[in-house]
Amino acid sequence: MNLEHSTKHEIDQLLDELEQSEKNDLQAQIAKAEQTLTLSQAIGYERGQSLSYYYIAQTQARLNDFTKAVLYAKQAIEIAQRHQLVVEESFGDGHSRVCVC
Repeated sequence: MNLEHSTKHEIDQLLDELEQSEKNDLQAQIAKAEQTLTLSQAIGYERGQSLSYYYIAQTQARLNDFTKAVLYAKQAIEIAQRHQLVVEESFGDGHSRVCVC
C-alpha cells in the first residue's frame, strides 16, 4: 500500500471521528479539523481539505463566530466545486449541511 493511499485512509478516519464525536469541546474539534486540513493539504487530498474546512466552519458557527464560519464554508465549497467533488447543500430545522462525497 502506498503512503498517499494510507494517508488518505487515515485522513478519512479522522474525518469520520469528527463527524461522530461529541460536540462539547469545540476547541478540540477545531484543532482536530485543522490537523486533518494540514495533512490533506500536504498530500493534495481535496476531499479531505474540503471536509476539514466544512468541520471548521460548522464549529465556528457553534462558537457564534459566523464571519469565520462563512469564510470556511465558502472555502469548503470552492474546493469541492474546483475539483468536481459532489457537494450537497441542505437547509432545514435551522441547520445547514454541506456534504462533500
